[in-house]
Amino acid sequence: LLARKLPTPSSSSAKPARRNRAAPKSENFNRIRTLRRNMFSPAPPPLRMARQRYLRHWTIHRAWMLFRRKQHEAIEKERSRMHAGMFNACEELRKTVGPGSRGEGYLYRVAMEKKG
Repeated sequence: LLARKLPTPSSSSAKPARRNRAAPKSENFNRIRTLRRNMFSPAPPPLRMARQRYLRHWTIHRAWMLFRRKQHEAIEKERSRMHAGMFNACEELRKTVGPGSRGEGYLYRVAMEKKG
């Protein structure tokens, strides 16, 4: 029997061989994988507790929420105080006459310039 070779397509019409390599992983791959796991993970089942334990849990939870609220209010109060101080300083700059022949508000305008 004679062995015949099948005709091979010409190189111009042949498709290039596929590479068996996957796309390179990005530098944020691990971070994205962790975020996906946490975002789409199923919700934990509700807590099942006896009456006394539930009451204790609720009391501790409310105390923690009260503590957090007081913390947030203290932070907000401090930020308001700092904001008021900056506002008063800017008002003083706005009312002050500039050096030499500079008019009122010159120092404020220079201080408010955004550079860089």
